Amino acid sequence: MQNGDDALTVTLLLLAADRHARRASVSTAITVERGAPAWRTRLADRVASRAREGAERLGTALSSVPEPDLRFIPLAEVVPVIRLVH
Repeated sequence: MQNGDDALTVTLLLLAADRHARRASVSTAITVERGAPAWRTRLADRVASRAREGAERLGTALSSVPEPDLRFIPLAEVVPVIRLVH
C-alpha cells in the first residue's frame, strides 16, 4: 500500500458438478489497490481473467474423472449370496 491507500481483496470461488454429481471447485484471491487509477477496471479485468482460467481448470478436473459405465452391473448385485455349511 502506498500513500495510505487501502487494498481490496476479493476471493473468487467457482463450484461445478457434472450430471453424475461429481464435484470440483477452484478458488483464487485477487488484490487491488483502491487508490490506484482505474482500480475498478483492473479488478474487473482480473476477475474475468481468473474466472476464465478457473472454468478451464474445473472442466479439466471433471473430465479427468472417468465416466462410469452405466451398462455394467456388478454380479454381487444380481446373484444372491450362498453360504455353504459343512
